[in-house]
Amino acid sequence: MRIVMFSAGYRIIARVFPLKYRLNFLIRSYLNSLTSIEILYYKKFKIRILPNAGNQRTISDLIFEGPRYLPEFVLVNEIKKNLPPNFVYVDVGSNIGTTVWLFADRAKRIFSFEPIPHLFETIRQSLNANSASHVSLINKAVGDSVGAIRMANNDNSNVVLDREEGAVSIDMTTLDVELASATEIDLIKVDVEGFESNVLLGAQQIIKRHKPRMLVELHPGYIKKYGSDVGTVLDFFEQRGYGIKYYSFLNSLRKSRWRQFLSRYISNYKTFKSRQEFLKDVVIKPELSSYHIYCEPQ
Repeated sequence: MRIVMFSAGYRIIARVFPLKYRLNFLIRSYLNSLTSIEILYYKKFKIRILPNAGNQRTISDLIFEGPRYLPEFVLVNEIKKNLPPNFVYVDVGSNIGTTVWLFADRAKRIFSFEPIPHLFETIRQSLNANSASHVSLINKAVGDSVGAIRMANNDNSNVVLDREEGAVSIDMTTLDVELASATEIDLIKVDVEGFESNVLLGAQQIIKRHKPRMLVELHPGYIKKYGSDVGTVLDFFEQRGYGIKYYSFLNSLRKSRWRQFLSRYISNYKTFKSRQEFLKDVVIKPELSSYHIYCEPQ
């Protein structure tokens, strides 16, 4: 295991010269490491990750930007300010743990669900590095039933609907089953590449019981693959008395390259005043791959 040195220095350089992938020559030895590397990520928390051909960009982001490479980083900080002390957090679709560690400094308990084996192993290694005994890691997919499901064995955790080559069989559960004994749940984050409706249908009882705040990343293009749509997700929360705030963190992708460059230095996310305004934006060309909604019980 190798520790990435001088993370703060790399991040200062990347802020001044924002073409960070042109700076990869500075970290080439880490990108080509044959053993796991350890990157200081957020406050005291570290991420341990084994470099491979598919995660070079992610590692570059982690080294040069830390948590600020997440488009929703500003929103996460705002949510944390309004959570009660020692809250309970559920992270569905943890990937390599980037949102887990953003909440880990204030949460008293975290449930982290990550189905893909190599991503699960990355979080497990990071748990050891951080001595994070308050994080429970579950190697299962989350959906609307208990059984098995096939998923693409990549860094995006996509559910597949056919015998796609390279897919793996993964145990699937529901939040209602896994968290049936939980005495409190304050926040649930869902990032499941279009499987959002399935996760929510399998969490109806704990949502009814605990009324948690919900941070959901919506994937308009993917969600249709599973027989749902963005409007159905919004209906789910509205029918349960939730107020919804709408966000686009990829809005700069519709702007000129010069405006995209400037977005490196200024806050550039977009909020929507209403459901109607939000749904109109979802279908504008070019279509954006994801949006976020933050839902609070009223």
